[in-house]
Amino acid sequence: MVDKIKNKRNNPGQNLEKKGSKRDSIQVFANGLTSGVSAVLYAVTQNHVFLLCFVASLAEALADTAASGIGSFAKHTFDPFRMKKCDKGISGGMSIIGTLASLVGASAI
Repeated sequence: MVDKIKNKRNNPGQNLEKKGSKRDSIQVFANGLTSGVSAVLYAVTQNHVFLLCFVASLAEALADTAASGIGSFAKHTFDPFRMKKCDKGISGGMSIIGTLASLVGASAI
């Protein structure tokens, strides 16, 4: 849903990332690996730590997606490592609205 909102608006900074706006198989694998392994380990061991890892992994993935999608609408973004303003759409850039969106996304999970 967040990606659909982001793509409906013509945002000149949204494709500044090297890979563009589409997810590739490596990104899908990276986001799904932790949750998949955690689910299998929970099914095998019934240890609730793995259930917690599964839920935390999904919460992180949604938080990241929400921050990127909603954060692209921000007027001001900054690089927290350099403590400087940066262009919208730059990987690692942060905004207040994107940070709030990530908190809502993670909390929803």
